[in-house]
Amino acid sequence: MPLAKITRPRLRGVLPRPRLFQRLDGCRPVAWVWAPPGAGKTTLVASYLEARRLPALWYHCDGGDDDLAPFFDYLARAAGARGLPRFTADRAAAPADFAREFFRALWDRRRAAVLVLDGYDDVPGDSPVHAALREAMGQPRRAAGGLRTAARQSRHR
Repeated sequence: MPLAKITRPRLRGVLPRPRLFQRLDGCRPVAWVWAPPGAGKTTLVASYLEARRLPALWYHCDGGDDDLAPFFDYLARAAGARGLPRFTADRAAAPADFAREFFRALWDRRRAAVLVLDGYDDVPGDSPVHAALREAMGQPRRAAGGLRTAARQSRHR
């Protein structure tokens, strides 16, 4: 049974948005998609990935994303888990080091061309997830199939 936290939304009857797709094509390595609630941000990103046939890891962020252990566990599950380091209690003393190791291993797998953080604004402001993602953005990009990230904001601050 797929986990809702890491499952890409299923689309039906979505009209293509070529102008917005072209804008996303030019957003590398990071794209931040922002609009008011209900404007179609999730649908845009999901339909873009489908239209471009891009492999992706989809992560539904929420207010409970204030602990690195489940965050990395879900990402590892989304990526198939094999070959990725596990965030254990002994790794908690150096979370930035672990994040660099994890994301280096993840990007080396090349299965994750796009990391989608759906509802990223719901992550608490003091969450260590923010620092972990800064480490992810600092990883070297490979010439073929480099890192591309799409994040979305679901509501006004």
